[in-house]
Amino acid sequence: MLEIDEQMEKMEKPRPVPEINTEGLTTEQINLAEAYKKADESFKTENGWYGTNRVMTAFAQQEGAAYAKRVKDTTGNVPHPDDVFNYVRGEIAKEFPDYKKPIQRVTSTQNRSVSRGAKKKGWNDVDDAAREIGKKLISRGAITEEKYLKDYFGE
Repeated sequence: MLEIDEQMEKMEKPRPVPEINTEGLTTEQINLAEAYKKADESFKTENGWYGTNRVMTAFAQQEGAAYAKRVKDTTGNVPHPDDVFNYVRGEIAKEFPDYKKPIQRVTSTQNRSVSRGAKKKGWNDVDDAAREIGKKLISRGAITEEKYLKDYFGE
């Protein structure tokens, strides 16, 4: 569980795209690395939620890595970045059909006004879209219910 929390903390900010070390690489490998860098920057630009929505960012990273590994394991070749990012876009659209709408969260001022003597917030206090997302992530073991609710309510 601590490992998941640490991974989620690392995903709060978009990871920088590292410079490509071309030493010892073939021209094909260099071109593929440059294509990945360009596709990664483009994906971040076109998806404003990337790096700001921890749940969706974690999901995108997990799906992209799993897809790339699956393709490499079955074909022996690293997939082209367009294929990886197109796959991730499709999975995001399926998993988060309302992803263009921001997930509404309770702000800290709203939290303070009800926190005195109020009962602990739970799933009934989470909007439908966020509840669906949370339950999917919990069932996959990506986050605990307690952690998801804490993040959702900004506690």
